[in-house]
Amino acid sequence: MSQTIYQESTSHLEEVLHKSNNMLKEMVRKNLTYLHLYNGFLESTSDEDEIQAYIEAAQQNTGFADFYFLTYDGNYITVTGETGYLGLQTNLDEKLAHDEDVVVNTALPGKPQMLVFACPEIRGSYQGFAYNAIAVAYNNEAIVKVLDISAFQGSAICYVVHSDGRIVINGKANPEYAIYNLFAVLQEYFD
Repeated sequence: MSQTIYQESTSHLEEVLHKSNNMLKEMVRKNLTYLHLYNGFLESTSDEDEIQAYIEAAQQNTGFADFYFLTYDGNYITVTGETGYLGLQTNLDEKLAHDEDVVVNTALPGKPQMLVFACPEIRGSYQGFAYNAIAVAYNNEAIVKVLDISAFQGSAICYVVHSDGRIVINGKANPEYAIYNLFAVLQEYFD
């Protein structure tokens, strides 16, 4: 009986993981494709009002939380002129210098954790801000909805984790406490 329960449980878990993995791959592919299309548009226009209208329409269609013009070091400007620093957990300059697309997580002060999709851009300028890449960000909660990580009647917590333990996506919409490295928590609390 315990072997049957074990087999059914692992089968269900494999199904959930496979579904979430496929949805995440599709979301990454779709957003990076959109960013490359946005690159083409940005190359063809320099009118800031036209750029702002285009990005706002794209945001309505795709649901991203914000659009960023990025420098190699992670500084940004949004289409509305807000500036700041995306605390990305990767060496952005190295990846962008090699024309690599980037998918990373970040948390801005006072905002929920976000997943950022960025792609290198030919050097450009927006409102006097010189940028090397463009990016879109989604709130963690929106990613969880897209991935539909709601297995086991919502009693399980699911994570998407880097190989070093850093958490990219926390599958619980409102976690009681923030976990940034799953391996560190497991080492601290479990044998």
